[in-house]
Amino acid sequence: MKAYIASTKYENYVTIVFAETAGQARSIAMHTDACCEAEFTDIEVRRYPKADNQYDGCSEMDWENPKHRLFLVSECGFSCVEVDYIYCKSCIAKEKCDTYQEYLAEDGDKYDQP
Repeated sequence: MKAYIASTKYENYVTIVFAETAGQARSIAMHTDACCEAEFTDIEVRRYPKADNQYDGCSEMDWENPKHRLFLVSECGFSCVEVDYIYCKSCIAKEKCDTYQEYLAEDGDKYDQP
């Protein structure tokens, strides 16, 4: 299976899907949270070979899957859409997350303070 980054022309959300062809990737992307409201012709896909080895039988990388999340954050630069720093401490990808690391560098961890 080949990995594709899928997004819409008008939104900033992206996802990684797995398919044999770009057309199949676009079709799969229509059923993801990132692209579900888009028309087929408004979905853009591009090959992302870096993620080919992440295929594990699922048609889309799952943010809730710890292995997928670690890859998405460390290798693709993904981060939470809405960051709630209190949950960052228990995130598997916190050491690789640019958003969380910038927060620690600028503000320290204010949730540790009384």
